[in-house]
Amino acid sequence: MVRAYLDASGQKTDPVIVVAGFLGFPGHFERFEKLWDVFLKEFELDHFHAAEFWARKSRPYCNWSEAQHAKAQEDICRILSDAGGPPYGVGAAVGVSAFNKWRETPDNYHLGRGGPYYFCLDEVLNTLVYATGPGAENIMIYCDQEKEHELLGADIARWHEARLKRTPSLATNPLDRPRDVTVIYGPKRQFIPLQLADILANDTFKMIIRFLKSGRMGEPFFTRCLTSSKNADRVTTYFYNSVGIIDALYKSRHPNAKIVSQKGPAGLR
Repeated sequence: MVRAYLDASGQKTDPVIVVAGFLGFPGHFERFEKLWDVFLKEFELDHFHAAEFWARKSRPYCNWSEAQHAKAQEDICRILSDAGGPPYGVGAAVGVSAFNKWRETPDNYHLGRGGPYYFCLDEVLNTLVYATGPGAENIMIYCDQEKEHELLGADIARWHEARLKRTPSLATNPLDRPRDVTVIYGPKRQFIPLQLADILANDTFKMIIRFLKSGRMGEPFFTRCLTSSKNADRVTTYFYNSVGIIDALYKSRHPNAKIVSQKGPAGLR
């Protein structure tokens, strides 16, 4: 059994949408939760939200001193870089303008009805479902609670699960038996590692926004703790900002995708 915790970053009006998170065995996340609990209690937080932390416009962050804010950054980096924590992070981001241009064509309109969030989630789920190795016969995927995303998000996961059962050779590593995929949506306060996914999603969003503005990625905020030389392989990020790349990727992932409803979002069958 393995677990993955995923979160999204970016609003409908933003130029980029991101879905990112971490994969690991239960022991990895249990260790993280112990360290994180100490951090939350020290700073008297009931949960952590990266966007609010950096903005410093709402309580409690707006009341913190510079020293307090810097101390929290150091502590978070230490926890993220812990060798016993979740070993693998993955993120997918898509340029909203490029995605909208892709789905404006008659052939792609209904396939793209789910929007850029679903495109990113589909890419991350593809990585999780097909690329995990031995010991990952079952995978539980936790996503931040958003009612509008739950049904189609679970449908995408079931589609990948069924596809892998039909064609086991699609897995990067051999499977002893079919992989069962479970998707659970819930709040960050209940599923604590979602706060870890929130950090990665926010970092990825901010880095790509800066890249679009200046052509440079720059310092990767908290994720710098996961991209040092000793941790260089712990995070993989995919960014799709071209109509051609989006089209090629979608059709390679879903060669038999078809419209199942003219009124609702596209179904993957």
